[in-house]
Amino acid sequence: MQEIKKGKNCFYIGEKEKSPLGVIEYRPEGEVYLVTSTRVKPELRGHGVAAKLLDRLADHAREEGVKLLAQCSYVVDKFANDRRYDDIKAEK
Repeated sequence: MQEIKKGKNCFYIGEKEKSPLGVIEYRPEGEVYLVTSTRVKPELRGHGVAAKLLDRLADHAREEGVKLLAQCSYVVDKFANDRRYDDIKAEK
């Protein structure tokens, strides 16, 4: 898999932030990051790209001391079914 890069309020893979192969986007809201979108190009789906992007964002949130509030359906599902994110999961 390609390197995960930090962009403006996102983590992505690909050459350019404006046209990524995969991206997870968030919006800082105080001590919470609202995770707004996770997108992966069709040719990369099923290879764990979205999970790796979420894991990178989760590590970043831990480093920054913030919680993540899931808005996009992928992250909502991961938070509901994976206890690894309980320490950074914000409640509405």
